[in-house]
Amino acid sequence: MSTLFGPNASGFKQQIQKAADPSAFIIPSSDPSVVEGYTVIYNLLVNELYDGEAQLELLMTLTSPGTVAIQAAIQHPFSQGRLYINSSDPFQPVVIDPQYYSHFAGKFFFQFNFYIVNKSPCLYDV
Repeated sequence: MSTLFGPNASGFKQQIQKAADPSAFIIPSSDPSVVEGYTVIYNLLVNELYDGEAQLELLMTLTSPGTVAIQAAIQHPFSQGRLYINSSDPFQPVVIDPQYYSHFAGKFFFQFNFYIVNKSPCLYDV
């Protein structure tokens, strides 16, 4: 992360660590084991994957001659979606609530992806 954020990387990580309070999660259950599971996942993301793994990915696709599509992806999102079983009938679709950008870090990473794409030299004529 220090490659992306420079000297601000540790401060941003501290902000994410402070947001680890389980009451800040949008958890559909108050069961202690569910809360503990969300806490373990969150701590893994912050303490294990934050520094050692890529957080952002840029995908470039040649869509037609002379045209490149650039897609930005967050590799380890802090936002967590939900899947709800809506019926006892196994053929009924489930309800999916992706909760995109429900965590401030996800919004920031996504905006940062756009910044990187806009600064990319491939957007300019060579």
